[in-house]
Parts: sequence; structure tokens; C-alpha cells
Amino acid sequence: MKCIHITCPNCKKIFEVEYDLIPVEGRDVQCSSCDTIWFYEIEEKKKISDILKKYPSELPKDLEDLISDAETAK
Repeated sequence: MKCIHITCPNCKKIFEVEYDLIPVEGRDVQCSSCDTIWFYEIEEKKKISDILKKYPSELPKDLEDLISDAETAK
């Protein structure tokens, strides 16, 4: 299980969240401490999505390595 740390922009509380719970397009998250709601996206997922849109028929070598590393880390 790969986790990331998300920091509330209001109260600065840090949360550990499973990586797979944040989709490529991002999502709204809510702080359980101060109830602030904000949009959060994982920059590397966004970059991968943008590259896949740009190269729909083939993956660049560095992206293949990145995907392979991500799958190994799980």
C-alpha cells in the first residue's frame, strides 16, 4: 500500500492517504480537523495522464520506467 501525505491548507494538519484513493483527475478532500474542503491532485498522476494524451499509441521509454517503478512500489 503506497501512501502520500496531504496537508490541510487551512490548519496545516497532515494526513496519510492511500495513493490509489486520489484519481488521475484529482478530487475534493476534507480536513477532519477543521472541515476545510479543497481540491487535491497528485502531480505525477496528472503528468502521466497528460503524456498518455499526447502519445496515445505508444509510451515514451521514461514513462514506461516510471509506470514500472510505481507498480513495483505497491
